[in-house]
Amino acid sequence: MSAPMDFNILTCERSTLKEKIKMAHRLGYKAVAINIFIPELTQTSKKKKSQQQDIAPAKSLKLSDLELQELLGPTWKSFRQLTRISATLADVQHNFVMSTDIVQQYDLVAVQPTTDKTFYQACTALNVDIITLDVTEKLPFKLKRTTINAAVQRGIKFEFQYSPAIRDSTLRKYFIANAQQFVFCDIGKNIILTSGCEKAMELRGPYDVANLGSLLNLNAAQSKAAVTSNCEALLKHSESRRLNKSVSKVEKLEEIPGNETWLLDKLRVHSSLESVNGGSRDIAGIHGIDSSDEETSVDGPAAKKIKLVQT
Repeated sequence: MSAPMDFNILTCERSTLKEKIKMAHRLGYKAVAINIFIPELTQTSKKKKSQQQDIAPAKSLKLSDLELQELLGPTWKSFRQLTRISATLADVQHNFVMSTDIVQQYDLVAVQPTTDKTFYQACTALNVDIITLDVTEKLPFKLKRTTINAAVQRGIKFEFQYSPAIRDSTLRKYFIANAQQFVFCDIGKNIILTSGCEKAMELRGPYDVANLGSLLNLNAAQSKAAVTSNCEALLKHSESRRLNKSVSKVEKLEEIPGNETWLLDKLRVHSSLESVNGGSRDIAGIHGIDSSDEETSVDGPAAKKIKLVQT
């Protein structure tokens, strides 16, 4: 079962941040994302300082291992800290900033669109993980199911922050009404519920947050997923986003150095080859291996000699 996570702990002074993290750990969360919020991205000229120079490095948001150990005690190693950057998008011309290296180094990247154009851009083109909807006021754009589905197919999640609804009854009405409207379009399958808390007392436990989902027309499974499995899926999307510029190296098996042969055991290449003769799926398409060569005695009479496909 997936662990509960809160992906929106606003960054603040160190003492207040420690109180938030300690409260999140006490309530049962296994991971939190420390969020730095940029009110609005602006385009700057080449002669002036670029926008990304004003963005703090991701590592500076986290507590050190020593601070975390002193704060949480023996269980600190099982608690995970993530970094997140969020920005308000008011102009499609400023969207390029979200693709810069200093932004993409964060574990999670979120945007809050304010117009129809920026909402469409975020759902269809931007390399982000989260789209935040300010549901505490009337939405400035129209929700379209086709646009939302485009984001869903790309693995992007939509975020609702519940802490503003705790502070004010008027905001609570907007929160419930707008969230219900979105759930009707999205069918409630791609939502995460986060705190966005300004102080530790605004945090609520995972079960309380899941119960809040019933007010938003989410069923029990969807409410639970909003604080558990959807967050886990978001982490996988984040990893793929940060690795999209990586490269892979292909080597022939006989050229692999002796100190790296453990990789073969790790990938279970030999056991997979033995299962090929038993009628199971050929792994050639998965690992880039050509198993159509003549049979030889690599690991036994039933094994085949394998050769990496030349590209």
